[in-house]
Amino acid sequence: MKILLINPGLPHTLSQLEFMVETGVEVHCLNIRPGFKVERPGIINYDWHGRDETSSDLSKVASYSWIGLRSREFIRALKPDIVHAHYASSGGLVAWMSGYRPYAITVHGSDLLERSKSAIGTAILRRVLRGAQLVNPVANHMTSLLGELGVSDDRMLVMPFGIDLRKLPFVPKANRLAQGVSLLCTRTLNKPVYDIPTLLHALAKARSQGSPATLTLASGDWEPSLKELAGQLGIEQAVTFGSGYTIEDLPALMARHDVYVSSSLSDGASVSLMEAMACGAFPLVSDIPANREWLVDRQNAFLFAPGDLDALTQWILCLPHRREFIEQAVQSNRKLAEAKADRAKNLRTLLDRLAQTAHVAF
Repeated sequence: MKILLINPGLPHTLSQLEFMVETGVEVHCLNIRPGFKVERPGIINYDWHGRDETSSDLSKVASYSWIGLRSREFIRALKPDIVHAHYASSGGLVAWMSGYRPYAITVHGSDLLERSKSAIGTAILRRVLRGAQLVNPVANHMTSLLGELGVSDDRMLVMPFGIDLRKLPFVPKANRLAQGVSLLCTRTLNKPVYDIPTLLHALAKARSQGSPATLTLASGDWEPSLKELAGQLGIEQAVTFGSGYTIEDLPALMARHDVYVSSSLSDGASVSLMEAMACGAFPLVSDIPANREWLVDRQNAFLFAPGDLDALTQWILCLPHRREFIEQAVQSNRKLAEAKADRAKNLRTLLDRLAQTAHVAF
């Protein structure tokens, strides 16, 4: 099977492309965003960048449409069995404008949930999604909106990419929370939807009430402003900013922390959450549909309403008193990750559906 993947700069495509190569797929990758070329043996890359990060939404639409029109002759000459696009609003738009069929779209979350809030976004999504022969939402809470936009159930495959469980062993902790609360958030610091300021304010409030809690964050473009906020709140000594991490770093990183925390206002299928569940970090996360597909409040996690600073503070203060419950929860979360988030199993299912859609043997 020959696949052309349209990559809008999504890091998660790397594992998918590697898996395709390992399973004998001829892989071509059309990169439509600067700086995200996937350099791996067996992957043939084409770099067609059409915009920069400061572009307006309208100029992005124009840019992706132009790339799609420009790619028509190229894709017809390449003759892939199927085009697989990521993000309906970018890669999907390129696939639709190319005129090539069949094409499949993986919908990740913001490309549907945020773009559909505008009239022009809804109009584009409706056309792009109706033209796709297969639509892969990574979480179940997106299916009703996809249905409203014209995607029938028989064209949907609801399934997350998952995570590489071979590289993410469960990390038992005999003294979890014995020395206070060490919180870890691995979300990249570059999107307002992750609502990192709420984490900082809750940490400051919990510490003002006697908690010795600490927080480790990842890295990203907003790090300087978040460091400034931590200083204003007087918690700069309790907050550590990381320099990014790889999957190989995660088991040790999780082992150094008690709790995975996320205050995201919206999500698709959070890879960061799956990684935490696999490694044994207890989830303290916002109560949003994406998280509720994996977690039940007071059963295998603690949930708080998005933006609810007081509720998050109270959970931070409560954590040291719930150690027995937390240990039971992290054990069950690992089993859940193995059942629903096994990347090898999920990607094999995806490849089978792509082959079926393309009417080729695989």
